[in-house]
Amino acid sequence: MKHRTFSLIARNRDPHPADWEAPYQGEVHALVSLSHDSEGTLEVKTREVSDGLHGIAEILAVEHGTALRNPKGDPIEHFGYVDARSQPLFLKGDLAAEKEAGVDAWDPSAPLGLVLIDDPFTNEEDSFGSFLVFRKLEQDVAGFAAGVQALAASLGIDEPLAGALVVGRFKDGTPVTQRPWDGLGPVNNFTYRAQDRIGNRCPFHAHIRKANQRGENPLLSDAEERTRRIVRRGIPYGVRPPSPDKGLLFMCFQSDIGRQFEFIQRSWVDNPNFPEFRLVSGLNTGDDALIGQHPRAAQKWPRQWGKSGRVLGRRRFNFGDYVHLRGGEYFFTPSLSFLKNV
Repeated sequence: MKHRTFSLIARNRDPHPADWEAPYQGEVHALVSLSHDSEGTLEVKTREVSDGLHGIAEILAVEHGTALRNPKGDPIEHFGYVDARSQPLFLKGDLAAEKEAGVDAWDPSAPLGLVLIDDPFTNEEDSFGSFLVFRKLEQDVAGFAAGVQALAASLGIDEPLAGALVVGRFKDGTPVTQRPWDGLGPVNNFTYRAQDRIGNRCPFHAHIRKANQRGENPLLSDAEERTRRIVRRGIPYGVRPPSPDKGLLFMCFQSDIGRQFEFIQRSWVDNPNFPEFRLVSGLNTGDDALIGQHPRAAQKWPRQWGKSGRVLGRRRFNFGDYVHLRGGEYFFTPSLSFLKNV
């Protein structure tokens, strides 16, 4: 990952690898991920795996993540927002559950080819692997809260709505395309084409809109846009024991890192001119307000939710720099048939 420093539309905004945490600055050859509902069982297994690697590998770092949940039991991250919503779905049962929940405006289905690719290291049939991106993302919780407060004051709105304009959802998962007083929870049944074509409710730079335009990408067909999706997984770190260093151990799977993760991160998230282009002064979008890494890319915010004009109704406000990359790497997750023959 540290050598992938260029893209055609927006240059890589990741910090220089010399500024990453020491374990990630050099070569990293493998990642082992362990999880369990029991913290004690997980600790025992971690020691067992670590002991088994002595003599054949050098352990550079051991990261500890712990699930955070809101009062309803939904997984959240350190800023307090419900996480991992709107995932691509592959199984009939999951798609049926979405349909039963009333999801008919947005199609979450995805082919297995979105994440699986033939494993080149085995000749057995039906042997597939997946490319994995791992990123340790530090979160400035106090700074984010202060930024939301300042944004709310600048726009003359309450802080929950200001935060929702940053993320694209309220803390409980309700999309900001809905009326903020509806309190609908983690709804996934919306599109911007039908509800918010010009970004008066969910700004173009809101995190969930930057990363998934839901059929409103100005440069790609609906079908091509859907091929850019990734399957995301993340676990907060810095929970136990309480630590001033907090963040997310982010992972995502895809069949092509360049076409999927890197395209999203560099051509959409960190591109201040996407999806509105600087053809007319004042129309530039700004970078992703949540995870963007473009320090001078101030965003354009609707002065009044649902009613602002496209240009005159926007206020310029530079929000961001509260999530920092501390290290990471790209990996290939091999097939089960390969692992059984190691």
